[in-house]
Amino acid sequence: MKTLLGLSVTLLMLGCGKPAAETVESAESSPSASQTPAETDASAAVEKALNEGDATAVLSAVSQLKETGDTADVIKLLIRGLGNDNDDVRETCSQQLVELAPDNRDVILVLMNEGVQDQDPVVRQHAVEALGQIGPPAKVAVPVLVQIEEDEAEQDDVRKAATLALQQINQVQESPADDN
Repeated sequence: MKTLLGLSVTLLMLGCGKPAAETVESAESSPSASQTPAETDASAAVEKALNEGDATAVLSAVSQLKETGDTADVIKLLIRGLGNDNDDVRETCSQQLVELAPDNRDVILVLMNEGVQDQDPVVRQHAVEALGQIGPPAKVAVPVLVQIEEDEAEQDDVRKAATLALQQINQVQESPADDN
C-alpha cells in the first residue's frame, strides 16, 4: 500500500496535477452552455442515477448520451461515480469510462489510483481489466499492476486480471508490413 501511495505522490510531483477524482469534484456540476437539451437531460439522468446508486440507470443514461456524441460532461460524472458507495455503480462507471475515453489520462489515473485500490475485489478486478483494455496508453499503470500481480494477499482473480492487463498494455502492435 505504501508503494501505491508513493506512486500516487510521485505522479503528482511529476506534474500530473490533482488526482482525477479531486479535479472532477472541483469542476462545475451544471451542464455546459453548449449542450443540447437532449445532452443536458442525459447528463442530468447520469447524475441522478449516480446520486441514487442505480447502476442500471447509469448504464441507460450513458447509452443515451453516447448517441448525442458529447461525452465530456458524462466522463466527469463517471469519474466521480468511481467513489460511489454502490459496488455495482463503481463497476459500471469503470466499464463505461473505458468505452467512452480509453486514452483519457484522467481516466487512466483514476482507475489506477482509485479503482485498483477499491475495497471490493470485484471492483478492483474490473478496474484492472479496464486498464488492460486501454492497452499501451495505460503504460503508466504498469508498476501498480506488477505490484498487484505479485501480492499474495490479493485475490486470485484480481492477480490473474493484472497479469492479463500487463500483457495487453505491453503488447507490441505488429505493422501491416509484418503480415507479408
